[in-house]
Amino acid sequence: MMPAQKAPCELWPQDVDRHVGARVRDRRILLGLTQRHLAALIGVACQQAHRYEKGISRVSALRLHRIARALGVQVGHFYEGLPSEDPAASPGPRMPPGLRRSG
Repeated sequence: MMPAQKAPCELWPQDVDRHVGARVRDRRILLGLTQRHLAALIGVACQQAHRYEKGISRVSALRLHRIARALGVQVGHFYEGLPSEDPAASPGPRMPPGLRRSG
């Protein structure tokens, strides 16, 4: 079996995890915090903070919210610069046609 090929702009979950982790690391460094200090602020072990920053472990919504608060940014900060799979797509969630709002 051959490995799946990515389309040119297709993002895989691990790509997003690494991007978010890199943004966390960049912000932490900008603020002069160590991984150990960030880990203490968000209530995880230092090793887990390292895994988040490397994109090895996926950050849950609650944990990302805590990280954002600890680093003084909005959650959206971590997604800035992430390539869009479809630039023309609307920013909202996809809804079945029968459930779309009119007007």
